Amino acid sequence: MRSQFPDRSEESETRGNSDPPELGAFRVAMESVQLHPQSRLVRLACWFAVVSRVLLVVALLITPVALVNYFVWEAMYVALLAAFVISWITYTGVAFALRCPGCRKRFLVVLPEPRHAGTRRIDYFDPWGTVVWETLRHQQFACMYCGEQWRVK
Repeated sequence: MRSQFPDRSEESETRGNSDPPELGAFRVAMESVQLHPQSRLVRLACWFAVVSRVLLVVALLITPVALVNYFVWEAMYVALLAAFVISWITYTGVAFALRCPGCRKRFLVVLPEPRHAGTRRIDYFDPWGTVVWETLRHQQFACMYCGEQWRVK
């Protein structure tokens, strides 16, 4: 006698891939991905990377205005550059402290070593940008040097 409730294994086989198109076949089930031991520090480093780049772009956009009317924009320009330097130094320190537990390489630092053959790239990002994007957006990333998947809290 067949039950009125469908079997979960049959349902998952017939459903297919329900991931959004931007993830494609690269999305791995969260249960099979290991938790990075320093996951909160990884997310903090990625946020510092994004904030420092935004501060740099804003400071560069303000530069022509600061040159024309120096007295008005001087404080803002100096404050933005100081915030950029502080955030970039903090990011660099944290990025050099973090290592991939699989290969023991610094996954947030672009090294001249060869990358994993299956290193992912998203649209306009290089492998480093892909790691930062996946960490902040999907709470998981793949190490660009060994290809191992890690998730963060």
